[in-house]
Amino acid sequence: MRTNHRITILRCLVFTALVSAVSSFACAEEAKDQPVRIYLLVGQSNMQGKGAVEGEESNSLRYAVKNDSKKEFQFLVNEDGNWRERSDIWIHCDLHPFRELRYGPLKPGYGSSSGQIGPELGFGHVMGDATKGQVLLIKAAWGGKSLGHNFLPPSVGKYSRPVEPDDAGYFYQRILQLADEVTANIETYFPDYDNQGIEIAGLCFHQGWNDQYGGLDEKYETNLAAFIKDIRSEEHGIGVPGL
Repeated sequence: MRTNHRITILRCLVFTALVSAVSSFACAEEAKDQPVRIYLLVGQSNMQGKGAVEGEESNSLRYAVKNDSKKEFQFLVNEDGNWRERSDIWIHCDLHPFRELRYGPLKPGYGSSSGQIGPELGFGHVMGDATKGQVLLIKAAWGGKSLGHNFLPPSVGKYSRPVEPDDAGYFYQRILQLADEVTANIETYFPDYDNQGIEIAGLCFHQGWNDQYGGLDEKYETNLAAFIKDIRSEEHGIGVPGL
């Protein structure tokens, strides 16, 4: 009996397509069941990000994409050359009281200003690729801030609750406020949130420049150890012991 190879191949293709569709649906359902993994991006100007998005000069992201002989940066753009948006990676960038509030899917423009980028872009893409579910980046970064005063951890400072930006520990408390504000109002900022829960998965700290002045360098090791301990604690911080 002769086999109709064309029909056989067509059946294989249909079967493969069905398996792929079922697998994709299963992966989507599995991802939907995963809690939103939240990363806090904390620090001063280098965490804010000063990299230019647009421009013909060699220090811009657009230049890097256009002159990408090794094809290292093409994942940042769509086929039409527009910047790619990652709907599986959300970002909330509130640099109050110095910058405007921005939030949405990850793309270039969440640096110190909407025309700049910081570590959030590369970090977000990597974590998004490595995570089955949704990722949320919360930027808590303000230029010109020291660990020895502005981010001073409570267990070291033993200060009264700060209320003004110049008060000791004000921006340490602002980290916690942002984490609370965003997680409590996650559906407002990100309507696609589907009650899958949240998980504070990590904190990145990119800071240090301002502690070279006024003797703060001598206290930096002690202050940083206290910051790590406090930010993990229930009493002073996020309440995630292994953060």
